Amino acid sequence: MKIQETATFLYLLSKLSKNDRYNPENPFAKILMGKADTDIVYEDKYAVAFESTGRQTKKHFLVIPKVPAVDLHDLMKKASSEEVDGYMRAIDEVARQQGMTRRQQLMNGVSDWGYRVTFNIAGLGRQTVPHCHAHVMGGEQLQPHFIGITQEKVDKLKEGVAQEVVGHVLEKLQAEGIVSRDVQTTQRIQNILARMNLRTRE
Repeated sequence: MKIQETATFLYLLSKLSKNDRYNPENPFAKILMGKADTDIVYEDKYAVAFESTGRQTKKHFLVIPKVPAVDLHDLMKKASSEEVDGYMRAIDEVARQQGMTRRQQLMNGVSDWGYRVTFNIAGLGRQTVPHCHAHVMGGEQLQPHFIGITQEKVDKLKEGVAQEVVGHVLEKLQAEGIVSRDVQTTQRIQNILARMNLRTRE
């Protein structure tokens, strides 16, 4: 195969793989096709919304576009301006209907209001279902987003807390006379507790 033909072939292959990323058998695609038993809280010509099964806040809904897109990035490439606008309006409408907007809160006699919209994209973004979806969360005071907190930092934080707990437990056991205060025994117990902590983390 000539260089030009090879380049053309690789280009077409890359275009095919990009367009073929969407899996029509994913769980959210099945919801759109009516093949999954889900209580729909909102639907229009652009989107469908339902309560999250992995609820993280008092109110937690997923809003999915009817365009077959893997994630928000894919949606922006595939959808028309009308479809993107319709999808974003659907997200806002779900928040309104679920009492998370200012107007709804004031009507309910509550002055404080607010909600969060989050898109998880791909592996590093912790996306679990390969169909574009927005998390609409509210109904309570939400915790702040900690920008820059990585899994490595979380693991180090857990390790520090675990070591603190191990030291505290060991002191209590020694104070009660349950465990000897000699250095060898102390070291052996610390090693056992450390191994238990590592197994828990795995």
